[in-house]
Amino acid sequence: MVEEEKVKTINLNIMLLKNCCNLNNREDYIDKYSEKNIIKGGKSNDSYFLYKNGRGKSKPSWVLEFDEKVLDGIKDSFEDTSSEGLSVIKQINYKNINYLFSINFGQGWRNIKKDKIEDTFGIYTTIAIIEEGAKIRRAGTRNISSNPKNTEFQHAFEITNETFNSELEDNDIIRHLNATADTSTISSVIGKYGPLNIRMRFKESEIPCWDYLDDRLLSLLEQYLKIQTNERIINKYFKGLRPLPSAKQKELNDNLDSKILEDTSKFFLFEPEIDYDPTIISSIKYKLKEDSRASETYENLKLEDYLVLRESKMPLNLNEDKVFLINEDGKKCKEWTILKCLYGEIKQDNQVYILSNSVWYGMSNDKYERINKNIKAIQEDFYIDDCTKESTQKSIMKQKLKGVKQIAKERIFNTALCKQLSGELFDEISQQITIDGDKMEVCDIFNPKEKEFIHSKISSDAAKLSHLFNQGYVSARAFASMKEQYVSLVNEKMKNEEHKLDDSQNSHQKYTIRYLIINGNTKNRLTFISKLALDKIITDLKGFGYNVKLSWVNQISL
Repeated sequence: MVEEEKVKTINLNIMLLKNCCNLNNREDYIDKYSEKNIIKGGKSNDSYFLYKNGRGKSKPSWVLEFDEKVLDGIKDSFEDTSSEGLSVIKQINYKNINYLFSINFGQGWRNIKKDKIEDTFGIYTTIAIIEEGAKIRRAGTRNISSNPKNTEFQHAFEITNETFNSELEDNDIIRHLNATADTSTISSVIGKYGPLNIRMRFKESEIPCWDYLDDRLLSLLEQYLKIQTNERIINKYFKGLRPLPSAKQKELNDNLDSKILEDTSKFFLFEPEIDYDPTIISSIKYKLKEDSRASETYENLKLEDYLVLRESKMPLNLNEDKVFLINEDGKKCKEWTILKCLYGEIKQDNQVYILSNSVWYGMSNDKYERINKNIKAIQEDFYIDDCTKESTQKSIMKQKLKGVKQIAKERIFNTALCKQLSGELFDEISQQITIDGDKMEVCDIFNPKEKEFIHSKISSDAAKLSHLFNQGYVSARAFASMKEQYVSLVNEKMKNEEHKLDDSQNSHQKYTIRYLIINGNTKNRLTFISKLALDKIITDLKGFGYNVKLSWVNQISL
């Protein structure tokens, strides 16, 4: 009986570099490149080189493993601490095209400039491996209706891609996937935007594995390139809105200046992250790369203001010009590039390309038109009388004169509008209800005359609007599916007996869910990312039998 050969595993962090990178232009993709840091390879006839970084006193533990399992003869080049790293830059030829990989050990990933990494390699290759039978253990997603919101799906057991797919919301973009495989060459993978972390299996006779790496990289490359063109699979994971490969991203970014100047109405600026307290923000400044000082202060993020500052300094420098958020003390508390803050939509070749958070997404024009049509169908003017406007503005000014920094502007507006409608105000913590242990806000204002649950929000920010849309959905679903509990609890909060809800069968279908966006003097617009979130909610609410309306409040200074 022949004894089965033992297997060893090696952890590899693999990046595919963009097609502009090659073995000769190392300064373009290696940060602070120095010839002195090459410890092996790099000669004119070599298809690889080993590049180190870091300085210290003791040898990192990964060095011995690399020497034993990958390529021997490097350990004497390292005397550094765990902050040291190594990048193995390897060229692979596939169908007469050269591709460049960076395989990183320790802190080696720091060697590679972020803008030279092929963004979709890790996530798309992992999807390809899952499609071939790997099981998902964990997945991180970003809810693109709220841009920065991150969620994590974690499973104590392996699940199929079909099961995972059914759990995703329509507006969730996968940020990373962790999966286990049971093949002769792969144990597990973690795919991210950029790197692929992979546990590879090698037979003992294949250790050190250097001579076998080319075939393994070629296999991963084939999987990656093949999955990019498979719209059926990609759309299954990304619901039709998917991040584009770097070649297309570059093409769109190269033409971005002209597209912005051609039609500025297709673009605007927004805050790409919400990991800060917005109430501490006092003003906004712009910092152009060529200028030593930041601009004067502005009240809101506006693309038009940035373009005016840029007018005599063309072309635009979206990737290096900055946005600063300034607090009450005049100090900078957040900083992003203009590109990071830029949102835009471009139509081209029966496709729609959407720029959000510095990433271009693509989708079919048919779906884009269908969703825009659905949103347009629920839009309706909403009358706000002069008394409500004046009362709101006077109350806000009174708070400002008192030196109040965190003014409850929405509640002030809701209180004034509730008075106009002779309605019921639910925009108070004491007016929330609890069903099955979950607290929920019924609405902001109940309009008894029109039988409307009004949910209002200041801002066109995608994150806040996502919360608004979901708030309306959660309350409406409770009314439709848990009518006895919901109606009883809501009616207890009603101050006027005549306003109480009807609890008869299907009574919820007599009511309207109205989303009221308070826009001040800005344009009435939603990002398509917000529209994606709202479209799904419209479908569900109409399925319950509700009427759904979307309105804006303009010409009121908040």
